[in-house]
This record gives sequence, structure tokens and C-alpha cells, in this order.
Amino acid sequence: MAKKVGIVMLGAGFMGKAHSNGWMKVSKFFNVPYEPVLKVVAGLEKDVIGQFAECWGYESSTLDWKEAVARDDVDIVCVGTPTNLHKEMVIEAAKTEKRFSTKSLRPCHARKLLKWPML
Repeated sequence: MAKKVGIVMLGAGFMGKAHSNGWMKVSKFFNVPYEPVLKVVAGLEKDVIGQFAECWGYESSTLDWKEAVARDDVDIVCVGTPTNLHKEMVIEAAKTEKRFSTKSLRPCHARKLLKWPML
């Protein structure tokens, strides 16, 4: 039985849709020991994120991305916002010791940014 992992999606635009689709279908492409559970989507417009949550199967939505990242039922922070917002969001995710997913900040850059040792 796959271990369930809670996902927070930051951003409800095109990349939010693309990443949500990926989380929903990951087990169709790869043999993974995890089952993504779409917990919460965070965005800027209440109506947009409410519709997004309903369409993509998220359990809830919020206007407060920091609150979403801090939730106890969230294991992975998926950043799908405009690139200029990624740095602050990744730092916040790292502070909570959660995994994060973003296209614009590679792990080596994150380690440098957060002063983590290279493994």
C-alpha cells in the first residue's frame, strides 16, 4: 500500500494546472511508493482558487500561501507561481522542513541560497 503524501499547490494558473495534472497521474508513469493527496491550493483570487480546487480535486483552498505551507497535513510544497515569487516560497517551505518542487530554483541553487551543505 502506497504512503499518502499531502500536496500544497502554490498558484492556480497554467503551471498550477500542469503540476496538479502531474501529481494526479504520477503513478501511471512511474512505480512510486507514494500516493499524492491534493490537500490545498493557494492563490490570489478567492473565486479562481475555489473553482480550481473543485476542478482538480483539492480538499481546500486559501488566499494565504504561508498558512497552506505550514499545514501539518502537507508534506510537499509545489510552487507554480511566477518565477519572481519562488525564492520566498522555497525558503518558507525549507523552514518547515518540507520537500518542495519548483522549476526555476534547482536543488544546487537552493542549497546555496539556504546555506545547506552539498550532499
